[in-house]
Amino acid sequence: MEGIMKQVDEISAKLTEPSVLPFTVAGGAVVAAIVGYSGWRFATGAREGELSAAQKAVAKKITSAMASGKRIHVRRVRQAEAGACAATVAKALVGDDSALPAMCPKGASSADVESRGTWLYSCMLAALAPSSTGAIVLRGDESSEPGAASPAAVVAVLPPGAAFPTTEFVCQGGWAYIARLTGWDRRLRFPGLGETLAAHRRRLTARFASGVYYVTVAAQAGASDAADKPLGALRATLAPVLAQADAEGKATYAETTSVNVADAYKALGFVEVEESRYAVFGVEYRLFVRAPHTGGVPAFSVSLDTLASL
Repeated sequence: MEGIMKQVDEISAKLTEPSVLPFTVAGGAVVAAIVGYSGWRFATGAREGELSAAQKAVAKKITSAMASGKRIHVRRVRQAEAGACAATVAKALVGDDSALPAMCPKGASSADVESRGTWLYSCMLAALAPSSTGAIVLRGDESSEPGAASPAAVVAVLPPGAAFPTTEFVCQGGWAYIARLTGWDRRLRFPGLGETLAAHRRRLTARFASGVYYVTVAAQAGASDAADKPLGALRATLAPVLAQADAEGKATYAETTSVNVADAYKALGFVEVEESRYAVFGVEYRLFVRAPHTGGVPAFSVSLDTLASL
């Protein structure tokens, strides 16, 4: 204890030296500004309110469905449930996803990657869940009781016209991603990854003038050893969104580094539109588009060659 206190005293003395003090004050002011702004946004940011047209339409299409002999009950995720849902997502992706480990510090254990992933997806889902964002965030549970702690599957989808709430994500804790997710040695990977994926998404969805439904999060508990591949609970949870996309005649776009999630997308009628998968920071992403279906038949033809050449 005496050694620790001595180190604290030494650091304090250095921070108050005339040559260092201006930088200390400036750094403190920046931190105070970030914390203050985050608190203001937390108090005035995204909240529950009137559902958007897409949210209402999807809610009407939510029904329970059978998946591998189990009935999956689908419902909206509330902001308070973000942590439990994030734990399901992170646990599912550890061992089945190459992006999450690539964004964590080198040599991180599976438990560490899962912990950091839970934090990341908790911030994301907390930002997306309020109805005012326009996002559709759903969970599939094997129990019909609303108090179930861990969902069997989680999906988050941005309808046409809705954008990822970056400011809300930052204020939900995303500002701390260097300390909580990447570490200093990989500090630019998360924002760089987002920008790169956005560029590919714009290119591949440019032909759909009316916009697309964009699947931002998709995971199923126990995905790595699930016996019901391709992931029945995930498919049941995503089904109401795809039904609404079909009703509107709109395509759905998704991207993943998970082999199991990719198989689930294919089972739902998605077409992989990148034959040669591109690498982002050494991570291979697979990009998918699903044409709207009418009566089980695609409303228009989706050509792999045509989409890949956009």
